[in-house]
Amino acid sequence: MFKITLKPYEKYRDSGVEWIGEISEHWEVRKLKYIAKVYNGSTPSTSNSLFWDGDITWVTPVDISRNSTINTSNRNITKKGLLSCGTTLVPKNSIILTTRAPVGNIAIAGVELCTNQGCKAIVVNRNIIFYNFLYYLFSTTKEIFNSLSSGSTFVEFSTTQLTKFNILLPPLQEQQKIANYLNRKTKQADTFIEKQTRIIELLKEQKKAIINQAVTKGLNPDAPMKDSGIEWLGEIPGHWEVRKLKHLSVNGFKNGIFKKNEKFGKGTKIINVLDVYQNDFLVDFDKLDRVEANNKEIERYLVSVGDIFFVRSSLKLEGTGVSACIINRNRNEPTIFECHVVKMSPNKKIILPIFLINYLNSIIVRQRLISLTQMVTMSTISQPKLSSIEVALPRKEEQHQIVTHIETKTAKIDQAIEKAEKEIILVKEYLQSLIYQVVTGRLKL
Repeated sequence: MFKITLKPYEKYRDSGVEWIGEISEHWEVRKLKYIAKVYNGSTPSTSNSLFWDGDITWVTPVDISRNSTINTSNRNITKKGLLSCGTTLVPKNSIILTTRAPVGNIAIAGVELCTNQGCKAIVVNRNIIFYNFLYYLFSTTKEIFNSLSSGSTFVEFSTTQLTKFNILLPPLQEQQKIANYLNRKTKQADTFIEKQTRIIELLKEQKKAIINQAVTKGLNPDAPMKDSGIEWLGEIPGHWEVRKLKHLSVNGFKNGIFKKNEKFGKGTKIINVLDVYQNDFLVDFDKLDRVEANNKEIERYLVSVGDIFFVRSSLKLEGTGVSACIINRNRNEPTIFECHVVKMSPNKKIILPIFLINYLNSIIVRQRLISLTQMVTMSTISQPKLSSIEVALPRKEEQHQIVTHIETKTAKIDQAIEKAEKEIILVKEYLQSLIYQVVTGRLKL
């Protein structure tokens, strides 16, 4: 299924086009303007409500980035909106191409639609070229489109450049055969990827369940249990205690430093929100951004091994309160943290940071943190609410045992996840290679 067994054509000739090179001797090369019509898009006035929320599908680059076939769009326009701005309705099976940053994303119109100025619609001459063949061909030319684009305010691939673009053209019947073959292979690859993605999701759920059970119920299924006195926490082992998070910290909770965008890119390493969103809840120092900071700022916002960082605010509810920890550092250089992150330094005499980070990201605690989040334009959790979280606390010796158990049990799961993720990458690379080699005539069906 995922091996390329096709062979080259019998005879080739020079195409006369640098990026194409040699082609099968019975294939042609023709400029797009001779085999299709290109239509520019436009945007109705956003201040006129009569132009919006109609029944005409109006496509932007955002819509194309999410779909290979477009049947709906984020926003629709009315007939008055269509007439007001000069964008053109194109039929189903038109090719839609993003021509302003990002350049080169491609989709097929699943319905009659129009576009904004960030896209161009291509309506093919069906007697010369099969729309699905052109879709697959354009899916291999993104880098070429980008190299031909220009602009000072924004990068754009112009209509003139697009209409002059050289198109590989096998006989129509052969185009259909190629497109049908690639449709089948794409469907097979998509099915495989969906299955692997589901396997990854199930493995991650299994990992969460292992962690949740270990950090809230312990390792001994026969241990006597007691009511924690906390409704959302339920029963805990009888010899455990419950403490609020603020009583497990040294020097309380602290928001990070605010810096303008232009200050980032050089200077001192800084932990931001993206660095907290790690699958293993550990900060990766090699991936940290840098920011300009003076000595006083570094001293005030300095981080240490064992520190825990919470996401204070997020555009998504489920992102708020997520936490990550510093377990070790590859290089002994100062690091600070930014303003959307809250830092807590655990008291290591009482609790292991690695135990605490597993507890804080367990299923039951994440649900509790989300319930404490306020949602306005962004979801936000305050320091008092963070510090009020109750922690089910075993003795340190048992914490060590629990951490070892989690690491042992989840190691095989992590390996299985990594294997599935690599297989997905390999299948995507296989498919892209197959498409390129078939639509450019390197291989014959």
